[in-house]
Amino acid sequence: MNKGIVMELSENSIIVMSPDGRFEKLPRGTRNCEIGEEILFAPVKRRMKVPQMAIASALAAAIVMCFVLVSTLTGNVPGGQVVAYVTLDINPSVEIGIDNQEVVQDLRGLNTDGETLIQSLEFKGKSLEAVTSEILDKAEQGALAKGEADIIISSTVVEEKAAINDEAIATKLKEQVSKHIEQTHPDQVKNYEVTAFAAPQEVRQEAKASGVSAGKYAIYLNALNNGTKVSLDDIKSVSIHQLAKDNGGIDKLVAPDKPIDKTTLKKLVEDEKSGKLNEKFQQMQKEKSDDKNDKNNGKNNDKNNGKNSAKPTKTPPPRNDNNKNDNNDKNDTNGRNNDKDDDDDDRKPTKKPDNRDDKDDDDSKKNPSVKPLPSPSVKPTIKPTASVKPTPKPSIKPSPTPKSGAGSDSDSKGKGNDRDKDDDDKDRQGKDNDKDKDNKNNRDDDDRRN
Repeated sequence: MNKGIVMELSENSIIVMSPDGRFEKLPRGTRNCEIGEEILFAPVKRRMKVPQMAIASALAAAIVMCFVLVSTLTGNVPGGQVVAYVTLDINPSVEIGIDNQEVVQDLRGLNTDGETLIQSLEFKGKSLEAVTSEILDKAEQGALAKGEADIIISSTVVEEKAAINDEAIATKLKEQVSKHIEQTHPDQVKNYEVTAFAAPQEVRQEAKASGVSAGKYAIYLNALNNGTKVSLDDIKSVSIHQLAKDNGGIDKLVAPDKPIDKTTLKKLVEDEKSGKLNEKFQQMQKEKSDDKNDKNNGKNNDKNNGKNSAKPTKTPPPRNDNNKNDNNDKNDTNGRNNDKDDDDDDRKPTKKPDNRDDKDDDDSKKNPSVKPLPSPSVKPTIKPTASVKPTPKPSIKPSPTPKSGAGSDSDSKGKGNDRDKDDDDKDRQGKDNDKDKDNKNNRDDDDRRN
């Protein structure tokens, strides 16, 4: 029990002051007392009063929780929430966050150029198509104005129950960018390459950890998988267009027969983490080096074989045999020609005598002491064409009546004797030929003396 002095009275309550100075309000009930009287009373049980603001906040939270619960159960995502991200690499790299209605809710620059590009761009509440168009227009003042570029587009859904499709978004943006290039650069369309694909969340997470866009990271994985040497530092500091030029085209980074898809990218991320992707790259580099060495060795072998195949035509044995055969053939031919010339001389009419021969005969008669000089240097191997030459026919003109009768008679008799000798014995013909050679040599000596 507590003690207190009555300070105030009313029909329904009594206000009492306790010894410690506190005022208590008590129900009067049937109690009879006066002001200033000390009375005994039991402690009053207090009830906490809840403020109206707290009640309102609790009610609002309950409504929100109910809304979220209903949306989750029905498979819908609340409006205004980012459900997918789209990256655009020109070389300004930007990332666009969109909701289920493809309305842009977030926009970030992923490198210095990207931050500069979107610095004064109003995007909140605009459609993805509108914001992409504004980004392309601003890029025409920089990267796209060079007349060539490689543009990479990637889309990634981050909410499993999102109402949009990342592959459809990538395809739609590729068509929009390609149309923009056709309109702004109609004469240079072939210089612009647009690559678009959907990327899984694993690629976006690794790209974010590496400080690059999901599109660039996907290109990096594909380049290694194709055996093209590209590092993450290259991806960070160099544009995709420059990397493509340095490596022989975008086809070296993204093989046409190996299109980028989410399943492949997910597997490449796992291989990159485990080190299998790097092992595969090293093996491909080794195979390329071996193939290059084999080609070089093959070329050297072909050159050596070509040189060796040309040598047998210059070896001495075949050359000597051919020369011997050629000499024999020439000797046979000359022999036949000599026989033919003798027969032709027999059939032809008497020709004008050669005064030089008569003179030689007269000199030999006048100087009986002059004997024919032997010609030991003449060997059978000497070509007949070099020592025996038939009398040129054009210089001999037929004459019906020779001026010198004696000379003509002696020539005719000589020719007749020679023909008889040829018919009787061919060995004798050879001797006559040698004799003719000696006579000719004697005549040449006489001519030189004169």
